[in-house]
Amino acid sequence: MERNGPMLRVTLNQPKKLNAVTRRAFEELLLLRSLFTPESGLQLMILTGAGRGFCSGADIEDFIGHRDSETVTASIPDAAGRFFPVLDDFPVPVIAAVNGPAAGDGMSLAIMADFRVASDNAFFVESHVARDLTPSVLAWYLPRMIGLGRAYEMVVLGRRVPAATALEWGLVTSVVPPEQLLEAADQLGTELLALPSFAMLTARGAMQRAASPDISSVREWAGSMEALALALRQRKDATDGG
Repeated sequence: MERNGPMLRVTLNQPKKLNAVTRRAFEELLLLRSLFTPESGLQLMILTGAGRGFCSGADIEDFIGHRDSETVTASIPDAAGRFFPVLDDFPVPVIAAVNGPAAGDGMSLAIMADFRVASDNAFFVESHVARDLTPSVLAWYLPRMIGLGRAYEMVVLGRRVPAATALEWGLVTSVVPPEQLLEAADQLGTELLALPSFAMLTARGAMQRAASPDISSVREWAGSMEALALALRQRKDATDGG
């Protein structure tokens, strides 16, 4: 984490795995919102990835590994589906600086941000179905952002969408060369912080609620479906392994 006045830049830092999120990293992500108290003076967050990728999603082997451990097995329903509250309804605006591939739950992190700035070598892909898992966050967000037809292409068929197409579809705010990405995110953050704070935050809250009138029930459904998918995946792996 790197602070610049009221802005906090958070960098996912496991570049050898394209910043796949382990259980430990996931718990750390859930704790981020606790940093944004009135006393902290923090008013905005920028989320990006180290190396050549933004985030390749959840580290599935870490989430469902150690299949003989009762503790890990019991934690699957608790952890599954919880990518929803990582950034959803976050206390301050979030800008995702998408520096490379954003796949699966990594794409979920980007989509839950208020704004997405992408480098021109970034791409977005929903990989849950291809990995024999159930998508949840993106199945909720994407149709509201890019329309049902395009969302079907991404969620069900797993279409890879490059940055230029993402800009055309309204999935990202801007596309810049890689070396300009963080500067572009900082500039957008500065633009947001220059707005009247109360009016900006209330407008943000109003739009979030208009777009997600029944999100609590979707969270519950998403959690149960992801828990089931992970449990079935674990059972299949155990069977295949003899």
